[in-house]
Amino acid sequence: MTIDPSYWPISGPDQDVYVSNLAKQVAKLRHTVK
Repeated sequence: MTIDPSYWPISGPDQDVYVSNLAKQVAKLRHTVK
């Protein structure tokens, strides 16, 4: 799965936080589905 850079609304340290939060949301969704 590749992500188009143009989709990123932010960059730098904030991007790391955004990605980690996104990963947490995905983990929650997967946990809910299972």
